[in-house]
Amino acid sequence: CASPQTIYTAPQTPFVAGFVGGANMLEGRVEGRTFITHELRFELPANVAANDGPATLAVRAEDVALGTGTQLKLQARLFLGSATEYRLQLGDSVLRAVGPSREWKPGESVGVAFGAARLFQP
Repeated sequence: CASPQTIYTAPQTPFVAGFVGGANMLEGRVEGRTFITHELRFELPANVAANDGPATLAVRAEDVALGTGTQLKLQARLFLGSATEYRLQLGDSVLRAVGPSREWKPGESVGVAFGAARLFQP
């Protein structure tokens, strides 16, 4: 039986990734070292092995790096005390990120990259 930390950091299925800890679950495809979803391109983190084709990418909110990368529109910024949650428009869905407080305002574009992720392919 896997430890709770292992289940959280290395889920074996997309269901577990979304259920345990509420990861951002992105449907798309891989081309080379790029994950494409909603016609937006994101460089895959170095820890992710991938083959070209359809894929689901699970990214924890704390693994979304803000500041550089693919530009997304900030929908909301929520103060959580020791951190801030950012909600960014990703096609018809929302990408959640958690990190230190920044002065971005809703409506502004913010660079987004993934520091770590888990890729599921058929």
